[in-house]
Amino acid sequence: MPLLKDSETSLGTGAEFPLEEPYRAEAFVGRRGILQLIEKKVECAKRGAAIRPLVELYGVAGTGKTWLTREIARLFRPGQQRGTAVIMVDLQATPILEDVAQGLITSLEGQVPPLEPKPRAQTPGKMIASALAEMRERDAFTPIIIFDHTEAVARTLLDLIEEDIIFPNIMGNDTIFIAAGQSREGWKKFEVRRRVEPTPVPRFSAEEMADLADREGLGPETLRAIGNYSFGHPLTTAALVRALKSQAGHDGQPLTPDHVVTQEQATVLPVLGRIVNEVFFKRVASEEVKHFLILASCLRKLNANPLRTLATQENKEYAEKPGTFYLDMVSNMVNTYLCEWRKQLGGYGLDYQAGRILDKREELDPATREKWAQRHQRATAIWADFTERYPRNSAGFLLEQAYHLGRLGRRNEVAAAISAQIQKLSGNPAIQWDFPEVAAILKERFAEDEELQQVLGETVYGELGIIIDQFSEQYPISEPS
Repeated sequence: MPLLKDSETSLGTGAEFPLEEPYRAEAFVGRRGILQLIEKKVECAKRGAAIRPLVELYGVAGTGKTWLTREIARLFRPGQQRGTAVIMVDLQATPILEDVAQGLITSLEGQVPPLEPKPRAQTPGKMIASALAEMRERDAFTPIIIFDHTEAVARTLLDLIEEDIIFPNIMGNDTIFIAAGQSREGWKKFEVRRRVEPTPVPRFSAEEMADLADREGLGPETLRAIGNYSFGHPLTTAALVRALKSQAGHDGQPLTPDHVVTQEQATVLPVLGRIVNEVFFKRVASEEVKHFLILASCLRKLNANPLRTLATQENKEYAEKPGTFYLDMVSNMVNTYLCEWRKQLGGYGLDYQAGRILDKREELDPATREKWAQRHQRATAIWADFTERYPRNSAGFLLEQAYHLGRLGRRNEVAAAISAQIQKLSGNPAIQWDFPEVAAILKERFAEDEELQQVLGETVYGELGIIIDQFSEQYPISEPS
């Protein structure tokens, strides 16, 4: 189990903070919807009628996908009398196709009576297909085949797995496949693609956080205080709970919201640093890409122009880089598994959990706090400038200004600043015909922006909502006559 020790950070307290734990059934919480989805698909597979039998579990590192696959394996193993057998391969430890196939058969033989020996001369697909057919006919088991850590292997291996293992066995709609990884995979065969059920594994919901609080014996206010640093990210939440409970026990005190705040530097910051460096950045080799991911954590939407401005503010050499450098950098960041398409922003951005944790670490660390504030101040100015230069697209820019003011702790300025910007827009006769559309888009995006609501707080968010409603009422969209 990885431990954060005093020697690994200048901010340690002498305590050891467990970061990850091996799967334990009694410690598993949440994910009821996904487990119910698997159960329904299994019931359909028993009749040879499974719809989209390839369930693709995806999400940023640390959302609990591996624990979830272990929980599925526990619930559906033969001993549970469900008429199922679970065949699991961790691709992180099995990078060769023949070993994957043999691993599947070995896993299967550990759960059901011995199968007839399969000639190694057979293709992996035929080996698996033969074993599965024998299992169904002889033992009436419905197989569930799980591939974990799909992001850990080369695309060529996934192509071979699709070609030789999934494709020959998915056509009967009587086998459930589960692929777990940090992003959706580009399955190439039509008969496989049409049978995929994309299933995100998101941050913990309020209900799942409540389940975790009950399991850990914590009050809801205490877990809410921890959530201000973990943002519902399951691994970060669990690691902070263990570290803070350990520290509170060492001090002979109960874990309370006040204790969480007082341990911000000594306990919270080292855990966030470990999450960033050993979980989020685990597969990011380039130090420059890591630097730009940190810059991008200040922004909610990956945009080459703001990135150039922020980078140049800290290093003048980046002013000489061509525009293609920043477009390529955005592409490189998207390829790190830390980014996602954010519909409400109309573009790619850092995964909500990864972005907020990166940004929070920069805010908490005394060594980076001043740069963090400068980035958000610069970002506020960038979006204000964009509002003036591109007024027809100003709806999103206005919300970004409000977001950065909130992150800087200047919530009391938000209503006045956005109201002044709207008044300035209203005085521009060149775009008055576009105001109804701008107002409608602003109102729609504002209503969907849960992240902004969290940053501003209920009171300020409500005040801003009144201003946006007034703008929308002043410039209604005309109904066609």
